[in-house]
Amino acid sequence: MSTAQRSYHKGDDDNAPTASVTILDPANNQGYLNATTSAWQFKNETTEGYDKSVEIDGMKGFEHYSKAAKSSSLSVFVGDRFFVQIELTNADPKELRDWLAKIDRKKLEALK
Repeated sequence: MSTAQRSYHKGDDDNAPTASVTILDPANNQGYLNATTSAWQFKNETTEGYDKSVEIDGMKGFEHYSKAAKSSSLSVFVGDRFFVQIELTNADPKELRDWLAKIDRKKLEALK
């Protein structure tokens, strides 16, 4: 497996918003894809946050938000191959999809 990761910080304060983007290539390991997406098949929502499966532009995914930790994450499979995870701290979880939109998913999906 290959992994690429990049972190971003908005400001120098201890509570400054941060974002981390990780792309994992499990080398077309269908077992990894199936095991991961089957674990995503639930929804739990409380006043403290949520965990839920999502589908974005045909991609299977999972979203997590913790109010207490002020953190959220979005994980999707691009092209049924690349696992993309976006993690935010001290930022609105609605920004997860904005970060996903910054990734050229068509170009990533075209990689062989």
